[in-house]
Amino acid sequence: MQETRHISLTICLIILGLVLSGCGKVKQERDDALAEASAAKAELAKVKAQLTEAQTALDAANKDKAALDSKVTALTTERDSALKASEQASLNTITMLAKMGDQAKQYDKQIQDLQAKIKELAGKLKSAETIGPVAPNL
Repeated sequence: MQETRHISLTICLIILGLVLSGCGKVKQERDDALAEASAAKAELAKVKAQLTEAQTALDAANKDKAALDSKVTALTTERDSALKASEQASLNTITMLAKMGDQAKQYDKQIQDLQAKIKELAGKLKSAETIGPVAPNL
């Protein structure tokens, strides 16, 4: 019986040794996990800071975009207005050129009519010279 007790005691000591050696391993794993968690927290804080910076930059970019959109809208309106004015000026020019062409034709016709009258009067004057001087009517 004493031998059984001795064997039981030896088995208990072996189990106790295994448990204690396992506890050291668990403590090391726990310490490693805590270190990893601490590193992860530090990385998370770093990422949060970068995210805040990125959000600030994005807000600034959105403000710039809004200002540029406003300028684009104003310039587009100005361009459209200038285009309409240019088209109207082109139409006015075409209309004036057409009127000037019609006036030129009218002036040419008047010139031809006047030249015909001048020829007629010149002919009458020549025929009157051949007849003699015209006495004034008193």
